[in-house]
Order: sequence, then structure tokens, then C-alpha cells
Amino acid sequence: MASLKYCISDIKDALLKKSNKSADNKAAKKLNQSITLGMWYSNADIKKKFVKEAYEISDITITPKATEIDKYYEVKKCQKRVNGKQTEGYVIINKKFVFNK
Repeated sequence: MASLKYCISDIKDALLKKSNKSADNKAAKKLNQSITLGMWYSNADIKKKFVKEAYEISDITITPKATEIDKYYEVKKCQKRVNGKQTEGYVIINKKFVFNK
């Protein structure tokens, strides 16, 4: 814990990486820590932040894509105007995986 500088998110990530769960379970659990239901996220954010981190922790070697978010969540594809430009993204509706704490 000292090597992780007592950072709670780093400790959770290290524990998740060491767990004996399947790769998809690890990825879903990491996504659940960082994604809020009902929120809109751009394709770029989903790909570069959320899915990429989840795949790195769970040792999934395929290239992350924004469309893969629908493996873990029920989503609705929509566009939103961000800084004057139309931006593709998804609204997160509900989880497909359910975890007990």
C-alpha cells in the first residue's frame, strides 16, 4: 500500500488486477467504478479513458473501441453539441453486469 502512496483508486485497481475473476468481470467492475448511469459520454472519452483503462487492468489485448461499451451497459447512441461541434456518443442507461458489494 505504501508503494501505491495510499491512493484508494490505485489500491482498488491493484486488487482488481490480482483477483481471480474473468477478464470480462474485471473490465466490467472497473467500468462500474468510473461510469455514472444516466450520463452522456463521447465516443472519444469512452474509448480513450474508460474502456482502455478497463482493458489494461483486466489484461484484454484487443484494441479498445467505443462501441464495446454495449457489452457492459445498455446504451442509447446519440449526438450532442460540444463546443459548437456535433459529437457522437452514448447515454448509459443500465448495467448488464450486476455485482454485490
